[in-house]
Amino acid sequence: MNNSTSGTPQALHHLWVITWCAIFGIVAAATVIGNSLTIAVFSKKKLPRKFGGYFIINLAVADLMVGALALPMYIYIVYAFSCLPERNIVTFQQVYTVVDVFTGLTSVFTLASIALERLYGVLYPMQYHWRGKRVYFVTIIAMWAISATASIVYILSTRSLLYLLPEATFIYYLTVISVLSVLVICAAYFVFGLRIHFWNKSKMDMVASKQEKRLAAALFIVTVVFVLTWTPFHVMNILVNFTKSFLYKMPVDLVFFGKLLHYSNSLANPAIYCFKIPEFRIAIRLMFCKNWVRETRV
Repeated sequence: MNNSTSGTPQALHHLWVITWCAIFGIVAAATVIGNSLTIAVFSKKKLPRKFGGYFIINLAVADLMVGALALPMYIYIVYAFSCLPERNIVTFQQVYTVVDVFTGLTSVFTLASIALERLYGVLYPMQYHWRGKRVYFVTIIAMWAISATASIVYILSTRSLLYLLPEATFIYYLTVISVLSVLVICAAYFVFGLRIHFWNKSKMDMVASKQEKRLAAALFIVTVVFVLTWTPFHVMNILVNFTKSFLYKMPVDLVFFGKLLHYSNSLANPAIYCFKIPEFRIAIRLMFCKNWVRETRV
């Protein structure tokens, strides 16, 4: 009687953890599919490479890595901690942190670059239209390089790894670059909004085509969704890093929900493109049904 009674809460706990893992698994699969389609669509010449096109491909690559690498690793960690307490996964958890920080920061830096590109486009429209591919490629390489430095700082400041830097170095470094990136995004779109407000419609039509305006609107929504989905988890992360006791007071489900919002951001972007960019929807339909255009014309 006692054994069955004590086993019931544990079984329910395992079932609840498996449910969360299943939810994360669905998000991971949808993220991989959605961002794979995004890369395929924006790699074609029909959609603009400038006006965010190159950065969208880069963002999709980073989000694809989140769905294919970081999320499955997180699922295993959640399951192992709850259902396999005897298993030592410290090394695996450290590898996960390196991957998660690397891919996550690349997404943040890409969104910051998109915001700055939007701002540059309205402040200096003539110079903006003459920008070459090299600027985009150099910026993209810089994003990945800076993201890599954060992972390297983590390795250098972890006791069981190289431990050449003080342990708090990574926490401060990650907090500073994350907060700065969000502030840059918010400031860029604030100035962008002011500039657009004081422009007349004829000047706007001269600067950007309808397709470019739709893409700009989609990218703005992507950025807003990013701020809304990333903020809860990163606020919790900062509180835990600077107030260790906060971790033990926080409900596990709240942590899981914050992490789910955080990872759902990588899934949201392809859905936004579908709703806001008609060319994106058409391109996807053509991938799955080449006769779609013929059928609609008939």
